Amino acid sequence: QTSDGPRVVAASDIAAGRYLVLVGGCNDCHTPAYARTNGAQPPESDWLKGSTEGHTGPWGTSYGKNLRMTAAAMTEDEWVTLLDTGTSVPPMPWPSV
Repeated sequence: QTSDGPRVVAASDIAAGRYLVLVGGCNDCHTPAYARTNGAQPPESDWLKGSTEGHTGPWGTSYGKNLRMTAAAMTEDEWVTLLDTGTSVPPMPWPSV
């Protein structure tokens, strides 16, 4: 399938996803202990499992959800739509997604 929109060129879909997680900062909030370890790269097996570390600001406190379970419950089209139209409390950077 070809697209005229933005895309990542990588050796595989998995490699493209890995790249997007890293440059998008997804681990910052969605990977356990990532923030507490000052960004030490966790094993990939721990990525995106959700975090109990709260992120507090004027909106209150928010927690990074388990993106593995969220994405697994959606079709690819549903996931893309969520990334394109999603809204939630900060610090989720929806405008940057």
